[in-house]
Amino acid sequence: MPEEERYKLATFLADESDRPTVQELEQAISDNFSDREEEEIEEEDEPLVYKEKGRNTYSNTDTESSDYDYCHFRYVADTKESYRVRGDDDEEQDATDVRLTDARVIYFRNGQMAFESKQDMEPLWVPRFIMKITGYEDFEPSDWQMYNFGRDFMHDVYDNADLVSVLKLAEPNDTSDGTSELVDFVANIASEVSNLRFSAGNGGGNLKSRPAIDTCARNLKILNLRYKNDGGYTKEITSSGSFVTTWDIGEIADEDSDERQRQESIEMRKEVMPHLKRVIRLSD
Repeated sequence: MPEEERYKLATFLADESDRPTVQELEQAISDNFSDREEEEIEEEDEPLVYKEKGRNTYSNTDTESSDYDYCHFRYVADTKESYRVRGDDDEEQDATDVRLTDARVIYFRNGQMAFESKQDMEPLWVPRFIMKITGYEDFEPSDWQMYNFGRDFMHDVYDNADLVSVLKLAEPNDTSDGTSELVDFVANIASEVSNLRFSAGNGGGNLKSRPAIDTCARNLKILNLRYKNDGGYTKEITSSGSFVTTWDIGEIADEDSDERQRQESIEMRKEVMPHLKRVIRLSD
């Protein structure tokens, strides 16, 4: 069954000596809860303690690029509601406990990472957890950054897409050539509304093959893009820094959890790595 998940990309800003290695992270994840934070609650005798942990760890340090040796795991954490039903043993009910947020994470040797975007999860939790459990106690919020996808990034995705089915555009970008009446017309419209959205509709089709829309895409800022490459699954990416990816790991017996874990980590790396490399290439 195909898996569809939304991800955010980030990186540690610290030097290699000031952040954990892939091996250190894998060895530190123990499937045991530790305290994430405390929060004062009115009419409570003691502060409320929120918990977090990692589980289902898989690492690969034998990749074609040592920068992309990686550790893949699932980050599990309390939500604002989970404390209400915690038991005396302080553990989750089972591996599908809906009280807790459960996000897939992949951490690379070069300090880059990708993690599932969850509505009830703060992005800071993941890098702070990685640094805390590996003993790098001096971590500050300024020691990492989220990636936002700028104009060059979004246009690079558009240029390399085989098929584009949805396109959301905004005001003219800084490199608009302004050489056609169409460009001027669309730029004027874009200055009056918050954005323009084009869709190929239920019948399919490729917006890139429509000259007027392609001209608009190349002269306006791309906010949202739904696309396919090489006949694969439809993907979606936004300029705010999130992307939806889909993969199918095929039929694996339920009892073969180790193989499923390995295949999921390989597929995730395959999906996120091109975006991480694109960020580096376009920022050089």
